[in-house]
Amino acid sequence: MMSPPLSSFLSVGRFLALLGTVLIALSDDPLEALRSAVDTFVGTTLPTVVTVGLVMIIESQMRLLGVVDLIGRLAGKIGVRLSLFAVPTLLGLIPATAGAKLSAGIVAALGKEQKVSGRRLAAINFWFRHVSIFCNPLIPGVILAAAIADMSPGEVVRWGVPMAVICSGFGAVFFLRGLRPLAKDGEGSPDAEKVETTDIVLRSGDSAAERRGNVPFVLMLAAVVAAALITPIPLPLLLSLPAGLGLFFLRDNVSLLKGAVKWRLMLELVCILWFAAAVRSTGLLDSLAVYLENNFTNPLLAVVVASFIVSFVTGACLPATSIVMPVAVSTFPGNDFVVYLTLAAGFASQFVTPTHLCLVVSAEAFRTSAFRLAASMLIPLGLSFFLWWELIYASPLP
Repeated sequence: MMSPPLSSFLSVGRFLALLGTVLIALSDDPLEALRSAVDTFVGTTLPTVVTVGLVMIIESQMRLLGVVDLIGRLAGKIGVRLSLFAVPTLLGLIPATAGAKLSAGIVAALGKEQKVSGRRLAAINFWFRHVSIFCNPLIPGVILAAAIADMSPGEVVRWGVPMAVICSGFGAVFFLRGLRPLAKDGEGSPDAEKVETTDIVLRSGDSAAERRGNVPFVLMLAAVVAAALITPIPLPLLLSLPAGLGLFFLRDNVSLLKGAVKWRLMLELVCILWFAAAVRSTGLLDSLAVYLENNFTNPLLAVVVASFIVSFVTGACLPATSIVMPVAVSTFPGNDFVVYLTLAAGFASQFVTPTHLCLVVSAEAFRTSAFRLAASMLIPLGLSFFLWWELIYASPLP
């Protein structure tokens, strides 16, 4: 069953596309506006759609190659605390809807060995699953924002690398500190016992070829993420490498990838890109940028707050990106830091909104309240942003 946040998003894109078309028709020069919108749309849509499609294929390949099982096996060899940090963090690189369920089963199994509450396990699973969101160039919201801003995803999310590190540190302090193993005759966390790991960990690789492929695939994907952050190589070209490697190892079971590309979501992305191109061609964004500059003492704050609110209400970063990012780009043209800050505000709201699907999944998996889980995020998230902001101002990136 489709989640409410995603379902609400799926109606947003088509509405925005219709709205953009109407705005073109009502503009002073509809033909010129249409020509400008088509030029912008054609230039941004194909690379964006290809990139998101490759991410979807890679997500399915990770499941089919048994990468989740591989991470689970490695977790048993590196210690419980490090595993509780590493497992959700690594699986957080998979931009999957309700992706917290991928790591919940392993976190639950590790929690059985610790004297820890279900709420704390839910916080561990959710928090560390999302620390990489601040610097992951594979997230569709980042790809869409970069397309709207005419930048590379790596150019945008480089600002978030310190944030991801800071969040990891505060997460360790607030959620991993003080964990104690149970006595041999003790019982594990009762909330962890309730989690059905077989329902959470998805299908792993069955054949020997698939099992041999999981390690090279992970190494290739890690190299691609690093390259996306530090090189100007186009992301579609980079992502074609792990996607091609996955196809090689799954060559006898390629049919299992059927349905990997979610065409409804792709349609929504195309609609959003048309809206961004249409509204830009009408000149309305330029007028709105002037309005913000003349009526707000801090236009940047207005953009950031708008992104936070939209993401808080919808539980997803794509609607906030589609609605707010065109305004941010027009108000602060060519400013990659503003693009990132607008994104980061949307990401931050997902840590504290009960409409975010991953938060709901984590809460339900460990039998706790989504509202209490969201409340436990407030202090570490606030401290992380404060320290990140001070760090950026003290030693800004070039």
